[in-house]
Amino acid sequence: MTRHILIAGGGTAGWSTAAILSTNPSLRVTVLDPSHIAAIGVGESTLPHLHQAHKAMALPVLQTQRWAQAVDATVKLGIAFEDFYQSGQRWLHPFLDAAHIDRVRLAQSLADRELANAPDQWAFASEKTWAGKTLQKGFITQDDWFDRYRIAARGGGGAFHFDALKYAALLRQETTARANVQTYDAAIARVVCDASGAVGHLTLDDGHKLSADLYIDCTGFSAILADAVQSPWIKVADRLLVDQAWVVQLPYIDQARQQLNLTHCQGLGAGWVFHIPLGTRIGTGYIHASRYSDSESAKAALIAHLVSRWGYEAQVIEPRLVRFKTGFRPHLWHQNVVAIGLSGFFCEPIESTAIALGQYAAMLLAEYLGAHHIPLALLRGRFNAEMREQHDDVLDFVQAHYQLTARSDTAFWKDYADAPRSKALQAIIAAFREDCFALIEEASFRSLTGRRFGMFHGWSYVALLMGSGLRPIEFHLA
Repeated sequence: MTRHILIAGGGTAGWSTAAILSTNPSLRVTVLDPSHIAAIGVGESTLPHLHQAHKAMALPVLQTQRWAQAVDATVKLGIAFEDFYQSGQRWLHPFLDAAHIDRVRLAQSLADRELANAPDQWAFASEKTWAGKTLQKGFITQDDWFDRYRIAARGGGGAFHFDALKYAALLRQETTARANVQTYDAAIARVVCDASGAVGHLTLDDGHKLSADLYIDCTGFSAILADAVQSPWIKVADRLLVDQAWVVQLPYIDQARQQLNLTHCQGLGAGWVFHIPLGTRIGTGYIHASRYSDSESAKAALIAHLVSRWGYEAQVIEPRLVRFKTGFRPHLWHQNVVAIGLSGFFCEPIESTAIALGQYAAMLLAEYLGAHHIPLALLRGRFNAEMREQHDDVLDFVQAHYQLTARSDTAFWKDYADAPRSKALQAIIAAFREDCFALIEEASFRSLTGRRFGMFHGWSYVALLMGSGLRPIEFHLA
């Protein structure tokens, strides 16, 4: 039986989903990708989950260096956070897994009183310890990565920075070569729902009428299909305060200093500035909360930061404002519509989760749609349950970056520190204080959170909690 899947929207979410689903020859995939509607194109930083997504797409180009060259990619080995826990303090979230953690060296760092008394030098979350030194040995180029680190890439130990618009264009080019993929350069003019509330058919702005067995909403924050079937949206503005960003692309002015294998995040008064080094340029911007800083003040703060930190001239900095809403749909798959990407969930950019969650949802959907003997209604419940756990996991991890701050210099940081914590996050912090190695064991960590699935693992929390000044009472190597 052939199922017809209609994907509304191109961009990274739409073409990632199309590439993954079209590997199944029993699925006929139609993509609506209107050229006159610009993609947001802010996301340029990824997580190690990208390797799994590329494998699921089964596009030959993604197994070579050619894809990285086409999208101006650089290797990303972690994220550096500065001025989050306290002003002047910096810590790392290195992209490691349990196999990369040298427990003896970590224990030695924990036992070192000099390190214990200096939060910015603590354990593997710091640049001054073994993992940090590894990340700072020198810039790893594309050639280095693909020639010398291919095994590490397969193991998921690193990720990439890339131009999201070029990435989507590459996926479109490669995916449309498949026989079961069709594309329309047209937008949705009208969504017609049937008596049950499900989508009956779509009328396009070029006059075509299309129907499908399942509709995928990749229309971003406009969420045309998800809203049409009245899929609920839960706001999380009480947990995540930022809601807009001034973003800009800039040339390098000191490439040796600016181009690292890290995404850099620095806390300011009402949010934080990101610095993403691509092959030929930088993506940067100020993610901030409008309730604590008006747009023009935030724009001025970004420009002042780029002038003082990197030496740019103010007149060459012309950022654009992007507004976003934080929240999620508790039922990503509602009626016959699945919301993937910004239409279904957006936390905020701090840990590069948007692309990873969208691709994970597409892989999970592909797995379930491969079960031809199971009715779609039953698959829907399983899909929603797993994705809800993923969303809750991301929300906790992102919120923890702010809630554990010692900063009290602005209302933004003080309010975050006073915000309530979820039960899962409270349990994680308590377990870390008892024995940080309990978080590194995957089974014990999942038992602790009460979730079977999650984007982030225990060792990521260990890095975050150490970088946020917390200390375990004791630790056990066994």
